[in-house]
Amino acid sequence: MNTNKTSILLDDFSSCQSKLSSRIYSNPQKKMVAISYSEVKDVIAEIEKALGDGLFIVALFSYELGGFFNNLSLGKFQKPLIIAWAFKKVEKVSKSSVDLWLSQEIEEDAKGSKKSLNNSGICNVRMNSNEMQYEKKIKKIFQNILLGNTYQVNYTFKVYANAYGSPVDLYMKLRERQPSRFGALIRDNGFNVMSFSPEWFVELDNGTLRAKPMKGTLAVAGSKPSDLSKDKKNRAENIMIVDLLRNDLGRISEIGSVKVPKLFEIERVGEIFQMTSTVESKIKKNIGLEKLLEAIYPCGSVTGAPKNQTMKIIKDLENEDRGFYCGSIGWLDPCSSPNSLLGNLMMSVSIRTAVMSGHNLTFGVGSGITIDSNYKEEWKECLLKASFLVRLPSGVGLFETIRIEGNVPKFLKNHIIRLIKSAGNFGIPCDPDLLEELVHQKISRDNIQKNKLYKLKITLSPEGNYDIEINPLENIDPFPKIFWAAELIGKQKSVVDSRDPTFYHKTTSRYIYDRAWKEAEKKGGFDGIFINEKGQVTEGGRTNLFIRNGDNWQTPPISCGLLPGVMRAIIIKDKDTKVQEAPLTPKDVIEAESVYICNSLRGLVEVDFSSLASGINVLEYSTIDEA
Repeated sequence: MNTNKTSILLDDFSSCQSKLSSRIYSNPQKKMVAISYSEVKDVIAEIEKALGDGLFIVALFSYELGGFFNNLSLGKFQKPLIIAWAFKKVEKVSKSSVDLWLSQEIEEDAKGSKKSLNNSGICNVRMNSNEMQYEKKIKKIFQNILLGNTYQVNYTFKVYANAYGSPVDLYMKLRERQPSRFGALIRDNGFNVMSFSPEWFVELDNGTLRAKPMKGTLAVAGSKPSDLSKDKKNRAENIMIVDLLRNDLGRISEIGSVKVPKLFEIERVGEIFQMTSTVESKIKKNIGLEKLLEAIYPCGSVTGAPKNQTMKIIKDLENEDRGFYCGSIGWLDPCSSPNSLLGNLMMSVSIRTAVMSGHNLTFGVGSGITIDSNYKEEWKECLLKASFLVRLPSGVGLFETIRIEGNVPKFLKNHIIRLIKSAGNFGIPCDPDLLEELVHQKISRDNIQKNKLYKLKITLSPEGNYDIEINPLENIDPFPKIFWAAELIGKQKSVVDSRDPTFYHKTTSRYIYDRAWKEAEKKGGFDGIFINEKGQVTEGGRTNLFIRNGDNWQTPPISCGLLPGVMRAIIIKDKDTKVQEAPLTPKDVIEAESVYICNSLRGLVEVDFSSLASGINVLEYSTIDEA
């Protein structure tokens, strides 16, 4: 996968030929980053200069940047406060053109990739809060409201997951589930931001400032739009933020120009209805980006009211920095006249936004808390807002291969336990009792011969459907030969990424592994051995690997990026073997007294590893990009 590139899509699902509101940017001329408060003014000045030079800007602003403009110390600043890119041009496109561009991006990524990039998804989903912890925080907010410290607090928490497959394909899948006016896919050398925000922060259009605060939520199921528009609690939430935005815009607007032309409009966003209002004004002359942000940032809908005091409360309540979640993603066009400090611009509130670094994905979710809030309902609202991500159907299926000997499936419970764990990790439904019953029914129904060996394969589809097949188990040579996978399928495709979560599970996305052992068979062997991005030995295409020197046995640890094999676990638990888990280099394997491979079909098998020494030169890798 090509991660050494920068491209940005600002994606409006309503974009059409008559109104091209989606934007594509590529090949930035400049990248500007502020990590500390001391760098903020300089970076903003760089952005303003780039605009004056006729360049187009896309910028990411973190929530913690708001501390700079509100004289607060927020967070530990472990992440950038501002990242901005300057481009020579922007391509304005329709939704159909965006669809085509996304498909082309996936095709480009697929060149040289070792896996199917359409099998994207997330797994290992967890949160930094549970319902009980959430309730305690809400009670603290109530205390602050009763003490008169705040009227409303936008309280948030984080969802974490591991992502696999192409970030572009993942974006496309999430985009289908949560189409939005302010979608964004930002790709910058392995760092990805995927936003599905429905919330308009501020627009500057030929001197008119326009903000659309979004506050007020109701589940679509069992409701109609008027239920939300008439709800007193949600209307109160919304009007508080409208008043806050009126005040913010008033600081940089012509006297008497601030108006609220629309109140309590309802729109559907995925599985929820959201309430929005519109605030408009005429911007004063000589207002640049710094003064604009100083007046309005961050958006009041993600803080609460009053803004400054509530941001202090949020800092004390929340466990970690928000980062780009609850910040803003914006485009800024060049100044229209020499006397202007700002041209047209549009900024969204970066809610419903996932940030990916490598395979690690972080997603924030929250809601506005007032004295009338019910913590159980607020908790449900947060889970509903995150559901388009956390309930994304798996991009891969799972399978198990089991030895049948004497009509008995060997280590069946071990295999089912592993399958259940993996299914839970990928969000695939799986009933262990039903599965075990289906396996025994299949064995009885197929009338297999007791004196022969068979291979039973269980496949679990992403939707949770089972397929069970039984085939004869062929004999193998008593001393089978193994090769380096690089010798069989090439250097680039044989390097596994230990950070890729799919390597730790027996998924149906195993093309490169299957190709390695099939190529080995063509050369009269049995398997190909893989190396990870650190140059450590991992496993074979269908086996785990052990080396022996005297009475000392070693095998790579799971953390190197390999499958926790059922037979591997049994061998490690064997007290007579005394296996040590330790990272192994190719040299360790070549210089071992004996090398063994294992899986639950074959058991532990000593191999001919003479070809590994002759193929060592193929492992002289250059720097490995993310696999």
